[in-house]
Amino acid sequence: MNDEISRVLRIYSKARKISGKMRAFSSAQEYAESIGGAVAKALNGIDFSVLSEDEIVALLNPVLRRAYSDAVDAGVSVIRSALDSAGLKLGTLAPQYNAETTRELARDFASREISIDYVRNAISRRITEGVDETIRENAQAHDGMGLTVHIVRKYSDLGLRNGTKYAEQCQWCLDRCGDWDNYQEAYDAGCFERHDGCCCQIDYDVGATHTVSRDKWNWYNK
Repeated sequence: MNDEISRVLRIYSKARKISGKMRAFSSAQEYAESIGGAVAKALNGIDFSVLSEDEIVALLNPVLRRAYSDAVDAGVSVIRSALDSAGLKLGTLAPQYNAETTRELARDFASREISIDYVRNAISRRITEGVDETIRENAQAHDGMGLTVHIVRKYSDLGLRNGTKYAEQCQWCLDRCGDWDNYQEAYDAGCFERHDGCCCQIDYDVGATHTVSRDKWNWYNK
């Protein structure tokens, strides 16, 4: 198992792109999706049906921790850029990977016959959540400081790709789209939630004045 873990990490390290400095959460999300694909590539060819749940946890945990950290770094880079643009001299919060995520994936992978598309969508979601959680934690902190925050979730039909099949429009996502100038309202609306294959874009700004739109057609990511 140790040899297989090392092989997976080696393939991921070669396949992933270096993020560099980012200024937009759309770029950070695209980066997270790309490294999710790099993880899936590293896991391609592994027969999860012959592994126990604990063996899958041991295999997934190191590479998911590294990929999640890479996604968080991209999100933090955008937060820093937003703070600099607003002239705010504040630190940034970087969420930590939750090992229970690996356990949930391992339980799922061990319980069914899965395709590489299924693996990619499930893993990409968890890694993209690294960017989402970076936005969420920092937005919560900034709102608590009394700063002006602006959170937007734009709908995207791109979740129909990569073997993920939904209706022509995903009502589950549409119910969670909108824009808010209050962290708690965005959180309560489910703004930071995703399903596997979800490509909705979550954006955030701090320290600026915005007009909050209630027209759902402005939530589409065109």
